[in-house]
Amino acid sequence: MFESKENTNVRLPFGLRDIFPFESSERNAIKRIISSQFQRWGYGEVKTPVMEYTENISIGVGKDWKDKLINFIDADGSLISLRADMTIPIARLAGMRIKKDQLPARFCYFSDVFRQSGTQIGDKRVYSQAGLEFIGSKNQINADAEVLIVLIRIMRDLGLSEFKLGLGHIGFIEG
Repeated sequence: MFESKENTNVRLPFGLRDIFPFESSERNAIKRIISSQFQRWGYGEVKTPVMEYTENISIGVGKDWKDKLINFIDADGSLISLRADMTIPIARLAGMRIKKDQLPARFCYFSDVFRQSGTQIGDKRVYSQAGLEFIGSKNQINADAEVLIVLIRIMRDLGLSEFKLGLGHIGFIEG
């Protein structure tokens, strides 16, 4: 194991931490289990840039999400942000790169996302996400059911016999 050594001159920004080999190994084992189900169902892994134009990320999110963005000014003066979630970058990717005749598309991802954090102990700025997106299905109910089945199989493969799924949709809020 590694010794704990306090060094008050060198530190990380609030909400960030290092990951040692033992935790990295555990994360990789979990990723292999998740990836196996994604592949079994035909989901291909995509990678999106860690930064996007803020105007792209801000589309369709509320003020609470906009306040969580970590923003920068690019060399050309454009406002760019670290991605705070993966759904919008994948929607952007699909909109820019996928033709109608290539639908439906099944994408999966394993990515870190970044959010402004509070000031409480335990608040984080980096979150590791695994997920999938089923884009352009002609039967949305079947697509949603497929995503839920994949999720349930992953939970079982991870050895979780009891779990709860919370389902939501932005349309419920918009009325």
